Formats: sequence, C-alpha cells, structure tokens
Amino acid sequence: MADLRHSLQISASTQEVYPLVASAQGFRQWWAANITEPAGSIELGFFNRTTVYRRRSKSSRAPVAAEFLCETGAEWGGTRTLFSI
Repeated sequence: MADLRHSLQISASTQEVYPLVASAQGFRQWWAANITEPAGSIELGFFNRTTVYRRRSKSSRAPVAAEFLCETGAEWGGTRTLFSI
C-alpha cells in the first residue's frame, strides 16, 4: 500500500490538537457526526452507517502522536493512520 502524507499548519498548541485526533469526541468535531465506541474501538459511520470505518488505537504518545489501524471498510481496511503533532 502506498504512503500518503499530508501536512497542515495551524495556530494551536499540541494540547489543543491532540484530543481532536485521538478520541471519538474529537473525531466527532471534525470528521464524522455518526460515531460509536464498541469494544475499545472507534467507528465512524457515513451514509446512514452503510459505510463504517472501525478504527483501533495502536499507539498513543500524548500530546504529540496518535496512531490508528482501520479494521473495516473496503476503501480503508488495513490502513494505518498516524497523526503526528
């Protein structure tokens, strides 16, 4: 699988950004409104949950990094997402 990297510059501290990329409540604020937290994972639901991406935390180094593995979804299954702040 190819690597895809994005870099965004924002005027916020790592303490402000980290909760937005490391928690269900944070993802709800910018990624998806339909989020559940079954069995230690975070599920992002789209299109009335016809598409669901289950993301499981693989590592966390608050407040500088959060890594997830996407366990479901035809497009994202097996994808590792690393937020490095």
